[in-house]
Amino acid sequence: MSKMKYGLFMGRFQPLHKGHLKVMLKIIKEVEYLVVGIVNPDPKDTINFKDFAPVKNPFNFWERYRMIQESLKESGVEMSKVYIVPSYPPSLYDDGKFERFLPKKDETIIYLPVKKDSGKWNIEGLTERGWNVRSFKVKNSISATEVRRRIAEDENWEELVPKAVAKIIKEVDGINRIKNLKK
Repeated sequence: MSKMKYGLFMGRFQPLHKGHLKVMLKIIKEVEYLVVGIVNPDPKDTINFKDFAPVKNPFNFWERYRMIQESLKESGVEMSKVYIVPSYPPSLYDDGKFERFLPKKDETIIYLPVKKDSGKWNIEGLTERGWNVRSFKVKNSISATEVRRRIAEDENWEELVPKAVAKIIKEVDGINRIKNLKK
């Protein structure tokens, strides 16, 4: 059986953590090319949705792009096999924004995490629109919310993120940014 050409994994990556990286490393073994979709690339171009509040989104598109790129490089991934693109949540748009930066439907598998019941509506909607979807369960995983909480409360957060991400967060003054957003 031949590999599917593209595997798409989307997320806000606020910030990228070891759980995200683990999924990406698994996907890249299953497909020819990994496409990482950074959701909410430009808050000014995103509908009003609670997950897009500034307190939950301290890092801009290019900072998250670097987090993904540097973490994958640090893990030994051949970057010619990776595309990092802006993405929009598929369930919130019916105007074609979701498809704008993606490869053809028949060449792509979308990998979606399912946490309890959330995510099922995305799977159904994407399948109805003709996308190949592979869901996977997420149990007791690391969350970006927990990373941000630990940063804000001066707890050990670096153990939850790849070394490259910790370096970038410090470099862009992300620690103070998160602490100031929590106030």
